Amino acid sequence: MGIKKKHTNEYKAKVALAALRGDRTLSEIRSEYGVHLIQIGLWKKKMIEGSPRLFETGGTSMSVDNGQKSLIDGLYRKIGEVGIENDRMNHCLPSVKYENICPRGYQTMAEAKEGLRDYFQFYNNERFHQAQKYRTPKQVYLGNTN
Repeated sequence: MGIKKKHTNEYKAKVALAALRGDRTLSEIRSEYGVHLIQIGLWKKKMIEGSPRLFETGGTSMSVDNGQKSLIDGLYRKIGEVGIENDRMNHCLPSVKYENICPRGYQTMAEAKEGLRDYFQFYNNERFHQAQKYRTPKQVYLGNTN
């Protein structure tokens, strides 16, 4: 017995579409994709049978209830928030490194924690940022314009 391969849905769709096109024989498709003839036939059949669902309301073959939709929307919002936080951290890290960690040369973890706590207090509440129109992150967060 051979080892059962796991193929992605995208891969299966690509193979099924190649079979549906009809411009090559199944043997040629099998050689190109390394999939057994019977498997190609099954994926082709599944694609033909499932294709009408693509044209249902919403343009998707997945039926999603309101609870799932709100969950999915919430997950997309969270992904966006994480992306924004990562962008902020990428802007912050060089400042932390060159303004605090390198000059101070911390010797212990306790020393580093205390020094970084003080630095972030300064960074967020006192240090003006050119990218923020010379406001502190706290002013930006609270919506202060002065």
